[in-house]
Amino acid sequence: MTASVSVDEFWAWFTPGMWTISFEAKVVCTITLTRAGSPASVTIRGHGMNKGQVASDENWQRAYDRAFADFLEKFDKELDATPF
Repeated sequence: MTASVSVDEFWAWFTPGMWTISFEAKVVCTITLTRAGSPASVTIRGHGMNKGQVASDENWQRAYDRAFADFLEKFDKELDATPF
């Protein structure tokens, strides 16, 4: 079996508000597994958000951590549903 991965989106952004700032991160990957010449592809998305009052490394890291956790949860479900 072979696997290939394409990172389609890897973004982070913030949205300022009156009292807080929303920090968001998004990861989208397409994973193709090929076995005996038969490919199966899945697209997996992860999103994370954190709210804070300053644009600190810690606030960004929490948004990324939540996006990666969401991505890995969906990744496990998609792999379980793949016919390999």
